[in-house]
Amino acid sequence: MTKTKLLNIRIDPVLQKKAKRLAEADGRSLSNWVTNLISSQVKAAEKLEKQSEEGQQDCSRVSQSPENAAGVPVSQGIQRPLQHGN
Repeated sequence: MTKTKLLNIRIDPVLQKKAKRLAEADGRSLSNWVTNLISSQVKAAEKLEKQSEEGQQDCSRVSQSPENAAGVPVSQGIQRPLQHGN
């Protein structure tokens, strides 16, 4: 069995309830559901990175880029969200 690492995160309670409902509807634990979301986003970002390195990425891919669960296009790399007061 593959060893896993523990990831402690802070999450808004309302968002946690919504995510837990979605995970249960999918027949998964919240932990497994979140892990699958992260995995799919990493794979999508790696695919875009590889395409960019090969010079195959063009402007038409922007509208066809993979989206995260919120429907936001996935960019290359991970960006920190803007925080109020910073």
